[in-house]
Amino acid sequence: MDPQLEELAGRITKDVTDAVTRSVTESVTRSITEVVTRDVTEVVTRDVTEAVTRNVTEVVTAAERRLAQQASATEHRLTEQASATEHRLTEQARAAEHRLTEQARVNVEAVKSEARVAAEGYASTVDAIGRRLDRIEKTLDTKFADHERILKDHTDRIERLENKVQ
Repeated sequence: MDPQLEELAGRITKDVTDAVTRSVTESVTRSITEVVTRDVTEVVTRDVTEAVTRNVTEVVTAAERRLAQQASATEHRLTEQASATEHRLTEQARAAEHRLTEQARVNVEAVKSEARVAAEGYASTVDAIGRRLDRIEKTLDTKFADHERILKDHTDRIERLENKVQ
């Protein structure tokens, strides 16, 4: 063959080989990359999800335990404080009841004394009013008796005058 044809055939072979190699390499690389990426993504996602889930579960469980312990301790403290408060209030109520009972006794005695004094004062006032009414009654009796005599006298005069006129 002609050296120029051989050279041309060599170049064509080389160009075709380069083009096919490049195309196949790109296609295979893309396919392998997609498969590897998908597989790696699935594996990493699964592993990370499992690790995160496990870690979150452990953290939540530990937090729940701590909260339960704190709630129990708080409940215990509040129960003790409530009992102590109830005891103090009961004692204060008893003391207040005792003081109020004593004060009520004192007040009853004071009211009795004041009622006795007031009753005596009212009795004196009623007696004084009775005496005044007796005096007023006597005065009124006298005045009414005078009026009756005067009216009788006027009636007699009028009758005499009427008899004279007739």
